[in-house]
Amino acid sequence: AELVGAQSHGLSRVKMYCERIKKKLINPQPKIKFKKISNSITHIDGDNGIGFVVADLGIKKVIENAKKTGLGIVGIKNSSHYGLSGYYAEQAVKKNLICMIYTSAPPAVAPHGASKSLFGTNPICFGSPTGSNVPFILDTSISKINRGKIRLASRNNKKLPKGVALDKFGKPTNDGAKAFEGIMLPFGGMKGAGISWMMDIIAGIFTGGFHSGNVKNQFGNNFSGPANVGHFII
Repeated sequence: AELVGAQSHGLSRVKMYCERIKKKLINPQPKIKFKKISNSITHIDGDNGIGFVVADLGIKKVIENAKKTGLGIVGIKNSSHYGLSGYYAEQAVKKNLICMIYTSAPPAVAPHGASKSLFGTNPICFGSPTGSNVPFILDTSISKINRGKIRLASRNNKKLPKGVALDKFGKPTNDGAKAFEGIMLPFGGMKGAGISWMMDIIAGIFTGGFHSGNVKNQFGNNFSGPANVGHFII
């Protein structure tokens, strides 16, 4: 993440991972289980492991399935924050595959017109080979600005662009700290909010991960239990 200029997903997250391991909310030695649904489809229980480890195993399995049958699908539950979605997409693209990757996230975005966060920023990722050595990879959250940037602004007393967040009272704010405690706005208004809802269903309900605002906030002080993040890879 640091090497590609995405500091919001890089070293700034290390303390959070370490705290959750220390409090036994991330399992550093998980017993990850693979369940074969068909030759194309696999379900993975990450046993609350580190998201990087669980998702890396997931993309390798989906590549294996796709190479065998032409289509690979992997659903993952009981995972945690896995960093940049594009990192996993790159692995598939290098194998000459097109891929789509979805993940659930802690509540940060309100349904359209509401003032309470219910959906995550729920990143979506698409990767495709091209005619050159440079692939096409789209890796974006559905919010106008990703939560990592708001977290950095909160920690460093920086201002945000206008129109990207509301405070906890539903008022527009460009204060990083107030935005971090408040609501992130989706791109495209109700369209972005609708896509976030769709991602909540695909990455949460389909996989057996938490959904509907129940993914534990790994970036705040919610130490009430494992995050149970869900990932869905095609």
